[in-house]
Parts: sequence; C-alpha cells; structure tokens
Amino acid sequence: MKIIRWICLLLVFVLGYQDLLAQKKTKEEKKQEMKEFVERSVKAHTFKIDASIAYPMRGRSISLTGSYSLELKNDSADVYLPYYGRAYNIPYGGGKGLVFKAPVKDVITDFDKGKYTVTFSTSNDEDTFDFVVKIYDGGSANISVTMRNRTAISYSGSLDATGLQ
Repeated sequence: MKIIRWICLLLVFVLGYQDLLAQKKTKEEKKQEMKEFVERSVKAHTFKIDASIAYPMRGRSISLTGSYSLELKNDSADVYLPYYGRAYNIPYGGGKGLVFKAPVKDVITDFDKGKYTVTFSTSNDEDTFDFVVKIYDGGSANISVTMRNRTAISYSGSLDATGLQ
C-alpha cells in the first residue's frame, strides 16, 4: 500500500514538473512574440507608446496617471503628452504644448543590441519638435523631445501591444 502511495506521489511530482517546464517555454515564446511584434511595428513605422513617467529637465520625475501617448502612423505623428518645463516663446495661454497631429519628416530607424532607435522631426504652428524614440525588444520605450521654444523633456513607458494576441 505504501509503495502505491509513493508511486502516486512521484507521478504527481513528475506531471507538475512537466507543467512548470511548459509554462517556462510559454514565457520564452511570449518574449519571442514581443520581440517580433516590436520589430514589425518599428519597421512599418506604425506604433503607439503609452507614456507612464515624465522626466522634465529640472525637478523630479512625474508619474503620469492619464492615457498619454505618442503614436506614429507611417508619415504622421499623433502626440498627446503633458509638458513640464520652461517655455521661451509661446502663444498667450500656454499654447498646445505636446498635443497635436502633424506629418513627420526625416524618419530614421536604427537597431543596436536589442534596441530600436527611431528619430524624426515634426512641427506645428507653434514649434518644431525633434523626437528620439528608443524601443527595446521587451516592449519598454523611452521618448526624448527637443523643441526650439521650450526646454527638452523625456518620457518612459511601453509599446502598446494590443495588436499582439
């Protein structure tokens, strides 16, 4: 009777261990799927980055609670980001800041050591913006924005992977 209990216990252990191995493989598969999704999105110049933290040039980092994002769609940018910093020459009332839709120019994509770097320029009637977007294989991302009439600001967040199922 004891031998049967030991055999059953051993069988349960072996089956449980196989489940753990299957789950680990699933994590690796998910990591590979994310890497491929990042590559497809960046090469197509069609991606959306959800910003979660803002890094002004002066002061502390600021956690963002709204749904702020930068979306690149082939040849246009849809920017909805908060701005914290010093403005030098803006319209009365603060202007649009980093909330606008505009065509992009000079899009350059580079890949180095698990990181894609996408640089592009855009402008609206208030300012000219130079973006440097770094997207990592795991889906995390950083956005740096340099402007002519305001101090620079950076953001961190993640690639919106709703297209990844």
